[in-house]
Amino acid sequence: MEVMLVPLLILFFILVAGFGIENTFKILPPLIFLGLLIYFLGWVAIKYFWIILPIWFLSKLLSNKNKGRNSTYSRTYERTDDNFFKSTGSSGSTNRRTYSGTFNSREEAEEFFRTFFGGGFGQGSTGTGGSTYGGGYSSQNGGSSYQRNTYTSYTTDKSKYYTILGVNKNASQDEIKKAYHKLAKQHHPDRFVNSSDSEKKYHESKMKEINDAYENLTK
Repeated sequence: MEVMLVPLLILFFILVAGFGIENTFKILPPLIFLGLLIYFLGWVAIKYFWIILPIWFLSKLLSNKNKGRNSTYSRTYERTDDNFFKSTGSSGSTNRRTYSGTFNSREEAEEFFRTFFGGGFGQGSTGTGGSTYGGGYSSQNGGSSYQRNTYTSYTTDKSKYYTILGVNKNASQDEIKKAYHKLAKQHHPDRFVNSSDSEKKYHESKMKEINDAYENLTK
């Protein structure tokens, strides 16, 4: 007991010298409480060390097991608009979004993402629209990983351009060029300088369609 009093007295005089006698007595009760709490916890830890250690080890083991069981899976959805922007003369762009969730198994994660993204998850298909979509799937499970990518290509539907120029789908480049020049002469704005506003707008619109069709069929 006397051995403990000596360092306590030294600490008391240090506090008085640093904070003053009044401030020391104000902060003394919290310090005493904190010291008793640390002393008690240290005494419990030393006395019951043989019980605390197995409990800690078991909780750690169960935590790792549950971590391996409930893995985090993510689904990456990518959209690349290069084809669409090329047809309009702009630069392409790529947008990516990642969706993730915690599941008990890879199958459960796939079922969720299949429902969330539609029945076509993981299956390729072709349509129209001038865009390319890509999807990725990955999971982290105790350090291991899985990756699955699916891509769906969308190509531009050019059938309307053949219709605008009045040629069939098997037309050669020369035939397309001749049809374009013929229609361009018919609808060129210079021919309708003295026409009404409505007629001017009609031929301007037709000329724009013709140019657009020709560009898409010859590039």
